[in-house]
Amino acid sequence: MKKLIGIMAVGLLLFGFAGQSMATTAASAGFFAAGDLIRVVYDTSYNALGVPTGGTYETATDLGSVGSLTALTATTVVGDNFTQFTNPAAYNTLQVAYFVESGSITSSSSPLYIGSTSATQPTPGSSASTLNGGMSNVLITYGNATLLGTDSIQIKQSATNSYWGIMDASVPGSFSQFIGGGLGESGLASLATGGNVQESLYGYYEGPGRGSNPITEGVLKMNNGQTLDVETFVNGSGQGESEIVVEGAPVPIPPSLLLLAPGLFGLIGLRKKVR
Repeated sequence: MKKLIGIMAVGLLLFGFAGQSMATTAASAGFFAAGDLIRVVYDTSYNALGVPTGGTYETATDLGSVGSLTALTATTVVGDNFTQFTNPAAYNTLQVAYFVESGSITSSSSPLYIGSTSATQPTPGSSASTLNGGMSNVLITYGNATLLGTDSIQIKQSATNSYWGIMDASVPGSFSQFIGGGLGESGLASLATGGNVQESLYGYYEGPGRGSNPITEGVLKMNNGQTLDVETFVNGSGQGESEIVVEGAPVPIPPSLLLLAPGLFGLIGLRKKVR
């Protein structure tokens, strides 16, 4: 009996070490894979025109696979609070970006997705495959970094293949000039006063025989045809979070329910008459 207990104790110890080693990097934990929605929040300074010019840190959070998100039927909060900055209340120095690297963009069934503040899909300004390759390099960097929380990591913007270095360094807020006018990112200053920032996820791909010309896929939709947007907001504890927003036409009231009210009123009137 003692021998069996000893063997079990050794097994549990080894399992614990294995669990710890699996949690050391994002890649081994299964985060930051192609097809996952990634949120990047970074600190920055702004020039006289209000364009982000870079800062020190960026924090990336894996919000889950697009497949799992499109299966949602209601608005859902996702992701850890981004509290990894020196002063998390100073939202006026923060930027947020959302993107999905598809792994393959040769067909409309697997486009890459980019969060944009534009109410209509921005016109792409460069090759979709080039942008997808850049996103892939960012995910490799994130996948080999040490996890900061359950599904977040933090690296310096100066790190090789950081989000800022690949997507923003040349033209801030434009996903390496794929989207112009800074429509690919949002400043988070409004969060300091209880506001929120909402972005639509638009898809881009390159169809067969079309060379490197990017093609617009349109806004990301749920299985039921409703649209899926991402909202950045501050919770009751003053910490920033993300929320998957399911939007669409209101659910129609069944005809049987509409007939229920007149029926009830009729029964009430009949009862009074009988009395």
